[in-house]
Amino acid sequence: MQVNIRFGVDRITKSFSTAPTVGQLKSNQDIRAALGYGDNVKVVLNGVELPDDVTVGNGQELVIETAANRKAS
Repeated sequence: MQVNIRFGVDRITKSFSTAPTVGQLKSNQDIRAALGYGDNVKVVLNGVELPDDVTVGNGQELVIETAANRKAS
């Protein structure tokens, strides 16, 4: 199974033996090193932010965006 991941103008296609979750993609060290994003990111599909426990389908293109900082309360 293959998943396309984009961060800014950079894009990577990664192969997996089983369907990964969004959380696994966000924390994957190979993807993070190739695209250069940090810890404070969110994964978006068609403009909708996905929670970490959602399973990613074959051939989907996910967009990683930097998440906005929150004000301390």
